[in-house]
This record gives sequence, C-alpha cells and structure tokens, in this order.
Amino acid sequence: MSFYVFLLVLVSLCCGSAPGWAEPSFRSVIASVCLVAGWTILCHTAARMMVLQVKRGHMRLRDATRMLEVQLDIFRWLGLPVVLICLGVFSLAAWSREQPVLESSMMLQSIILLLPGITILLATWSAEHVFGARLGLTDASLRNYFVSLWSGLRAGPVWLIIPTMMFLLLGDLAEWSQPVATGNAIAIGIGVGIAVIAFALPWVVARVIRQEPMSENDRKSITLWLDRVGVKTEGWSKMRLVRWNTNGRVFNALVAGLFRPGRMLLLSDRVLDDLPKGQLLMVVMHEVAHVRRWHVPIRMAAVAPAWFVSIWVGSLFTNESWGATVGGLT
Repeated sequence: MSFYVFLLVLVSLCCGSAPGWAEPSFRSVIASVCLVAGWTILCHTAARMMVLQVKRGHMRLRDATRMLEVQLDIFRWLGLPVVLICLGVFSLAAWSREQPVLESSMMLQSIILLLPGITILLATWSAEHVFGARLGLTDASLRNYFVSLWSGLRAGPVWLIIPTMMFLLLGDLAEWSQPVATGNAIAIGIGVGIAVIAFALPWVVARVIRQEPMSENDRKSITLWLDRVGVKTEGWSKMRLVRWNTNGRVFNALVAGLFRPGRMLLLSDRVLDDLPKGQLLMVVMHEVAHVRRWHVPIRMAAVAPAWFVSIWVGSLFTNESWGATVGGLT
C-alpha cells in the first residue's frame, strides 16, 4: 500500500504541467467527476456482489473477503490510468492551471491534481467498509463510516501529502517574493524554510496521527532499552514514545524527525499488542539503528541522481510542458 500511495501521489503531481488536448473548460471537471464516480460505483458493486454471495450461502465469508480484497487491489492499480485520463486526456490539469485562484499557487493546484486519485483510494476503502457493515462485521453507523475513511487517510496518504504540500507552499512563497527580493534572499529563505519544515515535521505528525496512552509496562521496558543504548528519554533532546492508534490496520514502527529535539518513536497498536517482548525489542532496536546510521538523510541523498536524470530527460523535449511531465515520471 505504501508503494501504491507513493506512485499515486507522484503520478498525480507529475501531470501538473501536462498540456491539454483541447481548450480546457469546465467540461474537464464534469468528465473527470463522471469517470471517478463510475469507478466508485464499480467498487461498491463488487462489494455488494460479494455480500450477496455470502448471504445466499454460495461463498464462505473468508473466501468472499479474500476475493473482494483482490478485486479492490485491481481497481486501485487500474485507478492510476484513470488518474492519467482525468488529468491528461480530459485536461483537468490544464484547466486547474488557468483558474484565477489556482494559477499562482502550486500547492492549490496540487489539491486538484490529487483529488481523482485520492477519491478512487477512498472508494475502495468505502467498499470494504460497506461489505463489513452489511455482513455485521463492523458498526454500520454513518459516524463509524467516516471515522474508518479518515483512519485510512491518517495511516497512509496523509504522511506523504502533508510534507509535500508544505514544500509546495515553500515554492509558492519563493515565487510570490521574487518581485521584491533578490536571488540570494530567496535562496536563504528557501533554506530557512526547509530547516523549519524539517524541525516542524514531528509536530505535524503528532497532530495527524491518533495517539493513545501506552501501557506502563511497555513504556518502562522500551525506555529501559533506549537508555541502555544511549538514546535519551528525558530532557530537551529526548525521544518521545508514542502509541499509534490505527484501529489494528497498520503493523509498523518508525521514527519521525530528522533532528533533536522533537524526535518521536511511533509504535502502532498492532506492534505493541501482537509482538512478544523479544520481538518488540528487535523492532525498537531496528528503528534506533536507522537513527544512529543516518539512514533517512543518506536515502534522501541517494535520490539526488534520479532527480538529475529526470531533469536531463525533461530537457530533451522541446515542449516544456511535456518535458516536465515525462521527466517527473522518469
């Protein structure tokens, strides 16, 4: 799912400079809405068919659940070409660039670019919820429905979308300041902005995820392990311990924050509840090793050659719009 969300965001944003096939108009919006709505209906139709198969006794619940998972995975991946059709063929991306409110802001344009893909992802989660609700596997209330969708967003796409939006906003601010600032001032401002975002990211993450109290035994054990390997758990530079409530959806652990202070160790509910003490220790030490060996900065640096290749590929196109799109996809 993480790889899919990465591709979904990347493909959507790379279409931002795609030229329109025809003169962009509000028809681009109508066509895109109709296509995504049809895809949403298709997902829910698949869920309804599986519900009927179970209720009529033609399939066991376990088999129907597995088959629905496979079908919705296929719909998710086929949703990527749907996104390309909406943004490129229907000229939705070109339409967003020409709107008075959107044309001067990459961040606002990105919201339009991400809407088709995120809607398709939400449609598959909605179909899963409807399947469970109709078979009595989960609460069928409207509130639980929206909580379920929001939990899915908080557990996945939001982690990638919010930092991306922050950097796009930084680019917007640099663009807006060009008439009144020198090149050096803009470069310094961007550098300061990146540093602020890097330090502010744990604060943002803490407000995006759902936290819940960690049991005293887990907190004492993990604190003891961290202290023994020299990771501070007290004072201004401490690493905060956070129990991440995902409603049992996510089996993961991670460290949020490149620098101290503010760095957090997030452990999902399934990791804390399902793993025995020895395996939990291995998970915690695995995350500590990422921090000690500077894996995140190294991975960020390792991506740099890909960006240079992207820029080179884009420069091969005489059409700047197509060059930016193809370079980004590369």
